[in-house]
Amino acid sequence: MRRLISKLHIRVTAWLCVLLLCTALWVPAVSAAPLGEGSVGDLRWTLSNGTLSVSGKGAIPDFTEFDPAPWYAHRDSILRLELGDGITAVGRMAFYECAALATVRLPAGVTAVGDMAFAGCFALTTVHMSSVVTLGKYAFSRCFALRDVTLPDTITTIGAYAFYRCESLTYVRVPASVTAMGSSAFAYCSALLRADVAASLSELPEWCFYGCDHLTAITLPASVTEVGDDTFTRCDALSVVYHSGTDSQREQLAQSIIDSLPEGADFTVSQIGSE
Repeated sequence: MRRLISKLHIRVTAWLCVLLLCTALWVPAVSAAPLGEGSVGDLRWTLSNGTLSVSGKGAIPDFTEFDPAPWYAHRDSILRLELGDGITAVGRMAFYECAALATVRLPAGVTAVGDMAFAGCFALTTVHMSSVVTLGKYAFSRCFALRDVTLPDTITTIGAYAFYRCESLTYVRVPASVTAMGSSAFAYCSALLRADVAASLSELPEWCFYGCDHLTAITLPASVTEVGDDTFTRCDALSVVYHSGTDSQREQLAQSIIDSLPEGADFTVSQIGSE
């Protein structure tokens, strides 16, 4: 009798296990709840599986240290950023210190990037922007891993310290559309090897390339005949400045560079095409 009961117990237990297993297989998967979501102005945002999505029409507003973006508390979980086509601007400190964010692609509607919008995004390697007109101060400062950025031909203003300490950036092209550039825009970009500047400026701002100690060559337009204080200080590898102006303009530029440096420098100012 005991053996019969024991066998019956084993069979019941086995059937229960099978039933539970089948039930588990048939229960539909439930997607994980978003880590965060909400609204900011007329925009909606959701953070799920490492992707921060912002949708709607209009500008992402400005934020401050005391009134940060609503997703700031989750900043270390933001790996990717998806901005809807209706977004027109990225406000001040919008993605400040999103240290794990690796790539930024701004949709065509975005024409302005505010002060410190992406400052301190230490893991950011690539930035794509197609229609930006204005970059604010410190916009991408301390993006230590940033190595690939294309400034579009729509851009007119690059704020002070915009790419300060982007220590992995090796090349930059500043298009002719730029009519204003703040001081120290590319200071301490220590991996920068070459810069092609076509900006419509008469003077490169002070400290513009300060501390770019691997910069070997830079190209400047005929309009640039002056440089500000310490524009090329601590650019010890700089050997040639290519310039599209006349002989007298090149002489004026060379003297301005010498005057801006605390010590003598060994470089030449050559005509473009003489590489």
